[in-house]
Amino acid sequence: MAVKKVSTELKEVSFFRNFATVKRHFTVELGEGPAVLLIEGIEKESTIIPGSVRVFSKRGVAVTGVNVKSAVVGVEEVEAEKQTILERLRDAEDKLKLLEGEVEGLRKLIDSLDRAVKKGIEAFSTVALSGDGGEKLSNFLSEVSRRRREIVSEIIKKEREISVLGDEIKRLNVLLEGEKERALELGAIELAVSCERGGKYEFNVHYDVRDAGWMPVYDVTLGKEEANVDFYAEIMQNVGIPWENVTAVIHGRAVLRAWKPKPEPWFIDAVRPTPSPSPATLFKGVGAQPKEVKEEVEAVEKEMLAPAFKRAEAVEGGLAFQISSKGSFVPGRPTLLLIERFSMNAETFYVWDAYTSPGFVELVKIKNESFPLPPGVCRVFKGDTMVGVSELPYMALGQTIELPASWEERLECERKMTIREEEKKGVVKGKTTITYGYSIKVRNHLGEEVN
Repeated sequence: MAVKKVSTELKEVSFFRNFATVKRHFTVELGEGPAVLLIEGIEKESTIIPGSVRVFSKRGVAVTGVNVKSAVVGVEEVEAEKQTILERLRDAEDKLKLLEGEVEGLRKLIDSLDRAVKKGIEAFSTVALSGDGGEKLSNFLSEVSRRRREIVSEIIKKEREISVLGDEIKRLNVLLEGEKERALELGAIELAVSCERGGKYEFNVHYDVRDAGWMPVYDVTLGKEEANVDFYAEIMQNVGIPWENVTAVIHGRAVLRAWKPKPEPWFIDAVRPTPSPSPATLFKGVGAQPKEVKEEVEAVEKEMLAPAFKRAEAVEGGLAFQISSKGSFVPGRPTLLLIERFSMNAETFYVWDAYTSPGFVELVKIKNESFPLPPGVCRVFKGDTMVGVSELPYMALGQTIELPASWEERLECERKMTIREEEKKGVVKGKTTITYGYSIKVRNHLGEEVN
């Protein structure tokens, strides 16, 4: 049975956190009975998730089989282009050989002229240069010199042509090598169909691909009593072909395999916490030398430039987002989309764990009143200055969290041991009780009272 190749239109790509769903459409004329349709030039076979292909059409046609495989595309075009390059390459090489032969003949002619000049001078030197003999020698040398200059000029011209031809031959060889890579091994879907009656049929083909997805990225700009949040989606794909001018939908959750939990005994051991690293280790170069509070407030309150990324619109109650215009997504090149901009009421306070932490951490209490927010990396700003990097956890609608914003070096803290007492108890076991006492000092260099 002959295979009928069909070309598809990419209608939509739905990005999940850990994969993407591709939706394609095509129309084909079919006769009554069985047929085999081949969709070529799609994503690499290794990226198409087995068993995810779904085909939709009107009544009158039934899909009896689906096969995902590899197919080399562009072979005919590559072969035709290759033959054209080979012809141009042969012509250039033939012309190069001809020019090199001509240059070699001209060089031999120059050698002949040089030998003639030498013999002429020797002949005239044996006789007295009387009468018109000297004039004849002068005319002879002048004529030979003129002819020699003409030949040298012609050699230079032909050597320039040889140089140009040499560059052209190199370029054609590079093109010839490149043609070998133009025939790409991509994915293909083979559909076995059976038609009750002949006619034109429309098909929608949906399938899932790995090596594609997105991750949330947040920019939080802190003000005096509010936090402005820019919610981005960083989209990535490496499926072998670009998705160009396509409608994109971004889903806010990762789809994972679920299983029924089996409760088992859980034994908990006490673990002594280890001290946290210093602020300089966590946020090196980020929170150093902060500005004064007054300058920070003024920087936040002034009018700021808006992000220039393509905007998305929330659908399905914020569980998914659709970009307002069609986008293009190239393999290996991350694309950043602005999902939403919104503000949250913010309350700032400072916390110091005198036992494990080296200093105070600025915490910002925020409440989500927009839509569910997936977890992601969060950069924290005050005005245009980045002061910290944090992780925003999953935030349900209406949920309040305390976001670690940055280390605050202007709250100086000091812990000093003042008491250490040991007391031994028991005659047999010899238990020892150790009592520690500390003094804690905090100095506020912020210039205002804080919580």
